[in-house]
Amino acid sequence: MSDEESFELNPLVWDPSRSRLPEKEESWGLKKARTQDREDWVVRLKFKQDGEPDEKVGTGFFLNIPGAEWYVILTAGHNLVDKSGHPSKDLIIERHKHKYPIEPLDIPPFVCPLYHRERGEQGPDHDYGVILVRRQFETNKNLRKALDLDLGFGFALNLAYENLESKTLELTGFFPHEEDKTGRKVQSKEQELEPLSTSSGECRIARESHLEYDITTDKGLSGSPVFMPYNGHETVVAVHNNGPARRGKGSTGARINATVLKQIFEWANLSQHHKALKAASDKSEPDPLYLHFPPYEDLAWVHWGKEGMNTAFDVFPAYAPTPLVDVSMLHVFQHVPPPDWPEARKDQQWVLWDVMAKGVTLTDTLQQFCFVELKQSKKGKMFTVVVRLEGGRDQSMACLVVNGDDITELDRETDTFDGSNVSLEKYIKNLPLKYNTFCWDDVAA
Repeated sequence: MSDEESFELNPLVWDPSRSRLPEKEESWGLKKARTQDREDWVVRLKFKQDGEPDEKVGTGFFLNIPGAEWYVILTAGHNLVDKSGHPSKDLIIERHKHKYPIEPLDIPPFVCPLYHRERGEQGPDHDYGVILVRRQFETNKNLRKALDLDLGFGFALNLAYENLESKTLELTGFFPHEEDKTGRKVQSKEQELEPLSTSSGECRIARESHLEYDITTDKGLSGSPVFMPYNGHETVVAVHNNGPARRGKGSTGARINATVLKQIFEWANLSQHHKALKAASDKSEPDPLYLHFPPYEDLAWVHWGKEGMNTAFDVFPAYAPTPLVDVSMLHVFQHVPPPDWPEARKDQQWVLWDVMAKGVTLTDTLQQFCFVELKQSKKGKMFTVVVRLEGGRDQSMACLVVNGDDITELDRETDTFDGSNVSLEKYIKNLPLKYNTFCWDDVAA
């Protein structure tokens, strides 16, 4: 078989006893990144809280979600609610060198449900929130000239599982530069938003849900992106929310982990919760085939019909670069264990698209081949689950295929609904296979 016909990894360099599939070496630098682009990705927030007339300031930033229905702005939770948990008033969103403020959607901003300032729980883990903004938010009589571009920082779920201690992190925002009579640094309403500034420092402590870092911060910077270079682009790893609590401590931010990403994309209606993966077709009514994980089988099977079907997933975006990088957004499938799931397998939460075995399994270790592209079909809401292999070309891609041909009518009459025909086959654009297109379906909780 020629290289162009094969998508397999080289078995000569693969040891089956390893706990994870071989991965390409990641790049930790930037490639052709432009500082001026960040000025379009970071916003200044103005708002009022606690019934006080004085205006407060904070920071927010766009998270790049290619092709999304609206923009997502991340910020600190305490910019969006006051000490009593009441929503901030008179919210204004500004960008550098842009005349008009950005209008948020009529939907109120979201704040992490576990964040409760009124109870004194002001830790960094849950101090984050989201503002949704329509894509064409700039006033322009010519709609074709109105902003409708992807913009924002990249994100990568795998960095949530990296030990970032001693890594250099960066924080960018609108540092205050003017002082009033009381010595507080402020910005006058008539003054244009000051240029964006960036500070960097070492990550001191990397917890599961927050990072602590030696970066100079100031009032008004809460909600700023804390990012690092990864795969050639700026990748956000935390939402800054607090300066040093005392001498000898670092600044802190809510870490971008699986819990945070799932929450963000649930708010933005960009994820799937407790859904089954079902075969679909636009030409004829397909067989009722589902991707299924039997409790005591290592590999996924095909399940016929909804009877006895209890395999469900939470599916959400887990990687996207900045808009300047021509790489597709990737998703992960997180298995939702049914009530009868073996206790010994509870940690196997991530679906692994095993290109070596050409099958699908579960793993407790998030890794490269847990990330897949959901290629949308031109018709309807169907999609293909695509795994990108080394090289990044179409010839280096595989797709999920399910086939229920080995489940006979006699099998179904005797309550046998599972078959073993789940595979990963070479993906060729516009060349459909039976069955390599899917849709989401509800499954009993």
